Amino acid sequence: MILGCKDRDKPQHHGTRYAVWFDFKKTPEATELEIYSSEKISSKFYLVRDQAKPIAIPEGYVKVQVPVKNIVCSSTTQIPWLEYLDAVHLLTAFPNTGLIYSKSVRQRIDSGNVVDIGKAGGFDYELLSTLGTDILLSNPYNDPSKLRFLLKEKGSALMFTREFEEQHPLGRAEWILLMGLLLDRFEMADSVFNAVEFSYKQAKNSFMREENRPSVFTGIPYSGVWHVPAGNNFLARLFDDAGYHYVWSELEGTGTVPVGFESVFEKAYKADFWIGAGDVQNLSTLILTDNRFGEFKSVSKQNVFVYDQSSLPSGGNGYFEFAGMRPDLLLTDLVKIRTGSHPDGMTFYRRLR
Repeated sequence: MILGCKDRDKPQHHGTRYAVWFDFKKTPEATELEIYSSEKISSKFYLVRDQAKPIAIPEGYVKVQVPVKNIVCSSTTQIPWLEYLDAVHLLTAFPNTGLIYSKSVRQRIDSGNVVDIGKAGGFDYELLSTLGTDILLSNPYNDPSKLRFLLKEKGSALMFTREFEEQHPLGRAEWILLMGLLLDRFEMADSVFNAVEFSYKQAKNSFMREENRPSVFTGIPYSGVWHVPAGNNFLARLFDDAGYHYVWSELEGTGTVPVGFESVFEKAYKADFWIGAGDVQNLSTLILTDNRFGEFKSVSKQNVFVYDQSSLPSGGNGYFEFAGMRPDLLLTDLVKIRTGSHPDGMTFYRRLR
């Protein structure tokens, strides 16, 4: 049983139902948008339509004129928001474009319409300073002071998004509403999200809730340490909704917990499924990395799965890009794995042989 919700507590619920790291409230004059930080301090934005008459901006808010005409994104998880809102043409720059999976965005990259502003460890700030953009969607790990300085000179807005920290699967998908607000396409975004929500619930309710669930674990050790998702982590919730018993479900928290190989072996060597076993190509390669893997039940039964079914030689991976926006497809994959009903393959996962 998954532990009770440990997500960050929102001060008040307005526009979002699942997402806890942003919220919004529509008023006759504008839309008040708040994006929260881990320090429980929010960044506030006042979204004003082009045709709106001049209005006073509340103290503490940053004015953003909507719809925005061009956007710089910094995370592949933001790309599906543009894709599902028919707005990939608004993307002007991205760091490390080789990581993008979207076919429509790759076409724009190949035609020179999306500039690569990537550099080891973050942005190429010198190149970024030469671009004009209405808004830059960044993540909290880029240098905020340098970004704010560059963008203030250009009259551009900066937003640090936290969709990847949402632990409810539908919470990640709900971030498309933020893009809908920025593009003044909220009704379209809301329709997309509602369809994903319906599909997710349909997949979740498509099977009997068995008492004797197959056991599952996930991950791969790095430098001898295995970082296992805690019991309220995004993946742990998906496993629960897909009808599995996650072997670390009793761990409190939403992040990951570092454990040694011996602890994982004791907990997981009898597990029925190993889902998310890094980026190895086959079972032989997996066992070569550590011959103890050969003793795992999931390995001997060939019930090991990796998330490279949708991937490109350049580095783009549909799992990292679209799974957050389409948790319904991710859940469907997990149900197919559990039931063995995947003769035509899956969207994100592949069985190792």
